[in-house]
Amino acid sequence: MGALVSRPAELTPVGRRADDALLEARGYRRCEHCGKLLPLHVSRCRRRKCPSYGETWARDTMRKIRENLRAYGGLAAMCTLTAPGVDAGLVWDRENCSHDASERCGKEYGCKVLPAVAKVWNDASRGWWREAQPVVQAAC
Repeated sequence: MGALVSRPAELTPVGRRADDALLEARGYRRCEHCGKLLPLHVSRCRRRKCPSYGETWARDTMRKIRENLRAYGGLAAMCTLTAPGVDAGLVWDRENCSHDASERCGKEYGCKVLPAVAKVWNDASRGWWREAQPVVQAAC
């Protein structure tokens, strides 16, 4: 049985060229900034987390919001609804965590909530949203 490794080996320059050739044959290439796959016909990576595009994405998003609010012309209230965390009963699936057990779970580690718990919360959230609608509309 082979040795266990904590992460995949990095490609050597020769291996990387071979990888690039395989990707190109399948119609893809890698973004040179974030390493994600892109179709060959796409001119640049447009992922909001890509180092080369994140600022452009944020600037474009803010402009869209401002232009829509300006076109609306009236008063508007905006809010963000975020799912509650562990305090509200969401439980991390510790079996799939990639970090040390002494560290707190989080999105940056790729941690996920137990699927059964997430389903219960998602099913209940529809009713909570319906209940919140009159309050949100009254605030506007």
